Amino acid sequence: MQLSDYIPLEDIHVNGIFDELGYSDSAGENVLTFCDNLNYLNIALENENISSIIITKDLSAYAKETKKGICISEKPRNSFFDIYNSLKGSNLLRCDRTYGVGYGVNIAPKAIISDKSYIGNNSVISDNVIIKENVFIGDNCFVDSGAILGNDGILYMEKDENNIFIRHGGVVIIGNNVTILSNAVIVKSVFPNMPTKIDDYSIIGISTTIGHEAVVGKNCRVLGNCVVAKNAQIGDGSIIGTSSVIRENITLGNNVDVKAGSVVIKDVKDGGVVSGNFALNHTLNIKNYFKSQK
Repeated sequence: MQLSDYIPLEDIHVNGIFDELGYSDSAGENVLTFCDNLNYLNIALENENISSIIITKDLSAYAKETKKGICISEKPRNSFFDIYNSLKGSNLLRCDRTYGVGYGVNIAPKAIISDKSYIGNNSVISDNVIIKENVFIGDNCFVDSGAILGNDGILYMEKDENNIFIRHGGVVIIGNNVTILSNAVIVKSVFPNMPTKIDDYSIIGISTTIGHEAVVGKNCRVLGNCVVAKNAQIGDGSIIGTSSVIRENITLGNNVDVKAGSVVIKDVKDGGVVSGNFALNHTLNIKNYFKSQK
């Protein structure tokens, strides 16, 4: 596909091709994205997966040397999601994976399972679980009562001062030996090329929400009533304490320990221990607490 198939020629600076849609840091091949600030534009320009970009006129001065397709819009986000909405059901928003149910699977009578999902061997799905389309669950998993996998999260654009909700077209990938406890919510990604993912042997606690494009590594424990926002990346072996919030687009390294009730708003390196609102190094937080008690 070409930009000119969807964008007026007078708005196209360099006509480009695209085979997928995504964010500026998306994986995939020949991806169309949008950028409404210089930071995202620089990421897109450096990302070999991005073939075409929708940007503002002011940003076009920073993209003169690129060979990527460039088109101009007063509202790049709106122009992008107009294209996104027009392509729902097309190959650009389809997931190239196998649907079905493996052997030895135990699905409770009151569970609701989409035909466009996959449940791996020997997995257990409890009553009142909802598994929507494009959710792919590995072997030996346990999903407890009331969990919802593959629902939409908050995504919208503003038109004429109204909020226009945008349905998600992506996927959820659950590894092997994963436990998802009661009333947890796992939001599907917006694009198939950036799945929401829970890796092997991780446990997602009661009433916890995992946002779209979030990735939880192997052997993690995300305890009850937590929120892991969109595109947050949690490294292997990490622990997220009860009622904690992990802000969108941040990265926690391997073996990070987030204490209960923390609100994490910046990256944490491997082995980091943080606590508080906003979360700081835990040892520093304790010292500050005792100082305040004197």
